[in-house]
Amino acid sequence: MSSRPPFAAIGVAASTGGPGAVERFLRALGPPRGAVVLVAQHMRPEVLEGFVRRLGRRLGPWVVPAQPGRPLPSGRAWIVPAHGLVRVAQDAVGRPRLWIDPGRPPAPRPAPSADDLLTGLARVFGARTQAVVLSGMGRDGWLGAHAVARAGGHVLTQDATSSVAWGMPGSVTAAGIAAACGPPEALAGHAIRFLAAARDRAA
Repeated sequence: MSSRPPFAAIGVAASTGGPGAVERFLRALGPPRGAVVLVAQHMRPEVLEGFVRRLGRRLGPWVVPAQPGRPLPSGRAWIVPAHGLVRVAQDAVGRPRLWIDPGRPPAPRPAPSADDLLTGLARVFGARTQAVVLSGMGRDGWLGAHAVARAGGHVLTQDATSSVAWGMPGSVTAAGIAAACGPPEALAGHAIRFLAAARDRAA
């Protein structure tokens, strides 16, 4: 396997109540210096397209739809497509890429799957992976957050007070693997410090 990419990764998981939480997190984070951000927001594909355009207008051109098969350079937030099965892997020269296996995931598997995204990021980026689990029903992201923690990465969760639905972040918080739990803006502050520390270690 190729060596790990020379930058960090933040994987964001969200569902019910997530669009507002994602925007608040990304706004407070700003363009990620020395990192790639991938967002898995449970949404129908036709609705997700509008969501990505709205984020781009409000936050800037660094928020873009991920294009399967193309390299994922740092400095941008990529919104994961809501169709097919998500895989993050390195190509022959070590560049991270997002792959979508054709076909919609079988019910009740959410689209896109936060577990698939976070697990792939942990495999590729190791300890330089951060999982951010935002508002959402169910438990998607629980397995992926555990994969990030096992890889030596960092896990953050949205708190119950600021969440529309605390199923996803609540399940990860209850597992005891979250380094911090709070509103999206506070989590962005933790993410900024995480990225600064990752850059210092790489220097």
